[in-house]
Amino acid sequence: MDDAAAGLFRAELDAHLQGRSLQFHHVLRFEQGGQRRALLARGVAVRRDGKPVRMAGALTDLSEQERLHEQAEQDALRDRLTGLPNRALFMELIAQRLANPTPGVPIGLVLLGLDDFRAFVERQGPVAADAVLVECARRAGQGTGRAARAGRVVARLGADQFGVLFDARIEAGALVDRVPEWALARIEEPFLFETIEEASAGSRTGAHRLTASAGWAFTGQGNFSPDDLLAAAESALARAKAAGTGHARLFDPTQPRIEASRRALREDLERGLQAGEFQLDYQPIVRLSDRALLGFEALIRW
Repeated sequence: MDDAAAGLFRAELDAHLQGRSLQFHHVLRFEQGGQRRALLARGVAVRRDGKPVRMAGALTDLSEQERLHEQAEQDALRDRLTGLPNRALFMELIAQRLANPTPGVPIGLVLLGLDDFRAFVERQGPVAADAVLVECARRAGQGTGRAARAGRVVARLGADQFGVLFDARIEAGALVDRVPEWALARIEEPFLFETIEEASAGSRTGAHRLTASAGWAFTGQGNFSPDDLLAAAESALARAKAAGTGHARLFDPTQPRIEASRRALREDLERGLQAGEFQLDYQPIVRLSDRALLGFEALIRW
């Protein structure tokens, strides 16, 4: 216990012994064996002729209770596996950055999605998958230099998705730091872990490769709210994944309108199917020279 804590303990005890409190109540916090401990001391003074002669009370160990409380607070804001901010905390950090921008420096957001990660988990198991995710978190937080990392925040947003918030240096319409491409290159570097096959064969830990896709957006593209900026990066990530593995795409401001049009068409098609608005017609195919029937063409009319 340091001097300040000891002084507070003594002051509360003196207050009770002098009759200024009905019960002594104090939580002692200290380190023991490299672990934080918390003890609740409660008691009352036993008096004789109005003077305290001894204390009657109890000590309650609150260490585990406080540890669980701290863990619950941590889990509410951080991913337990990687220790990175989770989606809730990340959105708060985006909001803070948007509310206090650096003049002349756009804010960039990259979403990294591991390609075919579900298949990897099914092949290699959860232990190897967790090891890869922890390493991806570490790599995503690295940069090309100290200055590049200064304003960078990395979060885990989903099972196989990471977000990188950064100060985007734009010159002549191009991103100077090349954060999306650099992040993809780092993730595609070999991972060293033991696969199920290697473990069963008794062979050495091998080098294995994964790819990722990236979608990104920056505030210079529009007047974004935190949700808007994330949605823009998600739209770009969807385009990157549609192009194949290992691609990076910048948000296209026209893409939301295209996607909205596609969603509207899909909803209209579903409604039309349920309402029986589609009609199947067969149109004959006839050879004109002898009017022979060659077949039919099936047509769906709406």
